[in-house]
Amino acid sequence: MGTGGQNCLHRDAAAYYYELAAQHEADVPDAVVRHVCGCLVCRARIERLRKTIAETTGGADLQRGPMDRDIIEILNLHFRSLGEPVTCSRVKPFLPGLLDPLHQIRIPTPITVHLDHCPQCAADLAVIWSLALQPGQLERLGRLYAAKSEGKSSLCRRARLKIPAFAAASLDGIEGRLLNHLCTCQDCRAQVYQYRQNLLERGPAKDAEAGTECRDALSTADIFDYVVAYDLPEADAAKAGGTERPTGAHVRTCRRCLERIQTLHHAAYGVAERPDSDVVTIYRTTENAREAPAHDDPYPNYPIDVQVVHRLPERATTRPRWPAAAAALGRTASALRAKPLLKAAIVVAAAAIPLAFLFLNTHTAAGITLGDVVRAFAKADNVHVSTFNLEADSLVQELWLSRERNILIVAAREQSILYDLNKKGKKEIDPAAATSEFVELDAQEHASVLKIVDGCLGLSDVPRNAQWNRTGGETETGAELYELTWAVETNRGTSVLMKRTVSVDSSTKLPQEIRQFRQISSEGEWEERARSEFEYLTDDEMASAIQSQAP
Repeated sequence: MGTGGQNCLHRDAAAYYYELAAQHEADVPDAVVRHVCGCLVCRARIERLRKTIAETTGGADLQRGPMDRDIIEILNLHFRSLGEPVTCSRVKPFLPGLLDPLHQIRIPTPITVHLDHCPQCAADLAVIWSLALQPGQLERLGRLYAAKSEGKSSLCRRARLKIPAFAAASLDGIEGRLLNHLCTCQDCRAQVYQYRQNLLERGPAKDAEAGTECRDALSTADIFDYVVAYDLPEADAAKAGGTERPTGAHVRTCRRCLERIQTLHHAAYGVAERPDSDVVTIYRTTENAREAPAHDDPYPNYPIDVQVVHRLPERATTRPRWPAAAAALGRTASALRAKPLLKAAIVVAAAAIPLAFLFLNTHTAAGITLGDVVRAFAKADNVHVSTFNLEADSLVQELWLSRERNILIVAAREQSILYDLNKKGKKEIDPAAATSEFVELDAQEHASVLKIVDGCLGLSDVPRNAQWNRTGGETETGAELYELTWAVETNRGTSVLMKRTVSVDSSTKLPQEIRQFRQISSEGEWEERARSEFEYLTDDEMASAIQSQAP
C-alpha cells in the first residue's frame, strides 16, 4: 500500500479512536477495525488515549456506564474535525456542552484548542456560562447553534402571526415547527425582539411588586424557554405556556422579567449571529509524544500539533439586528486570555468576573449598570489600584497595569515585582540593587498573574445572586454611588451580609473607589473591611510610574 493510502487510513481511523478506546467496535466501520488491528501506530495512539482518559477521569472504566459512553460520543464528535480547519462556526454548537458538569472534557480536542486560541469564542463561552442554564437547556442551545439559520421562507407569514404571543412570553397554541422557525429565522427573531421592546416601552401592568417576587424566586433557567423554545418538548412548552406553572402568567405582567427575557435574547442570539473571527485552528496528531515540550507549550506530553492561522474575518451575511452580546463583551473577554481547557476544565469561564451581572442582575432604569462599569474598566489602558486594609489602617498593595505594554507591577510591603506578559517573565525590584535579574515565568505562575489582571477590579469573589442598586447618593467629587449586596452562609448555619459600595464617574463609567463591608447580624452595624482606590493614568504618567518602580 502506498504512503498516501496509509495516511488516508490513519486519518479515517483517528475519527474513531475514542470509540475504539472504549471497545465499541460495533460502531466502527469494518475497514477501520481491520486497519487498526494491523497498524502499530494506531494501536499505540489508542492505548495512549485510553491511559490519558483514565488518568484525567480518576481511573474511570471507559465501558462502565452511560456517562462514560456519553463522553466518548462527545469526544468522537470533537475529533471529526481532526486535521481540518476549525472556525468559530464549527465550534459554536459545542460551546454549551463544554459547560455541562457531567461531561467535562479534560484533554485537548480540535474544538477546545480553537477555544484556547480564539478570544471571541472564549467570550461566547463566558456569555453562555453566565446564564447558569440547566444541562437540558445547554443541550438545546447547542442544537440551536448547530441548526442552519433560516432566511425568509413560507413559514414566516404563519410564524409572524405568533410573534405577539411569543414576545410576551406565551407559548400557548404555537406549534413546535413555528417555535423552531421563530428561533432560527433571523428576520422573525429580530421582529420578536422589536415587538418585545415596544411592549416594554408601553409598560406591562406590574412593575415594582412583581419585580420583588421574581428577583427572589426566578432564575435565568426559569425564563430560558420563553427565549429559546427551539426543540422544546410539547409537555415543556405547555408548562412554559402557563398551564402547569404560574411562571408564565407572572412573567407576562412583570416588567423586570420581560427586561431579563430581552437581555437573555440579546445574549443567546448575539452569540448565534456573531461572524467568524480571523482565528482558524488545525489540530493534527503526531507519531510520538514530545519528551521535551517547549516551555510555553500549553499541551505538554500530548502527541498533537496545533496550527493557528489568521485570516481576514468574514463579513456577516446579514447585519445583526441588535449588538452581539459577545461583541459587547469583547474588551472584557479579552482579559480572559487564552487559557487551555486542558489545564482545568473550563478555566476561561471560571476565572472570569461573574458575567451574569452584565445581563441579569441590572435594571435598565437603574442608571449605570455593573456591566457598564466592567466594560469601561476593561478599556482603561493605564490603571493604578491602591488597596487599604482598614482594620490595620494601612496600604496593603499597589498595582500598576498597562494594557498596551502588557505590563503589571505588584507592590506589597517592601517587595515589588514587574511582570512582562509579552515576554512571560518577571523582574523582582530591589531598590538597593543596581540591577534586577529577569526570570521566565513557568506556566502555573503565568496563569496566576493573568488571574491578578482579570481580578484587579476586585469583584471576582462576588456571587451571581448579588444585587446591584443605585443608592441615590454622590461623593464629594460628584461620582454616583452604587451598592452590591449578598449573603454568605457560615458553617454554623447563620448568614453574614456582605456589601461593596462602588463610586462611579458618571461621564466615563469608570470606578473611582470600591469599599468592602460586612454585617455579622441583621441587628449589627456594617463593618468596613477594605478600600480600593482607582487612578487612570496617561501614557506618560504610566511610563513614569514604571520607571520609578523599576529603575
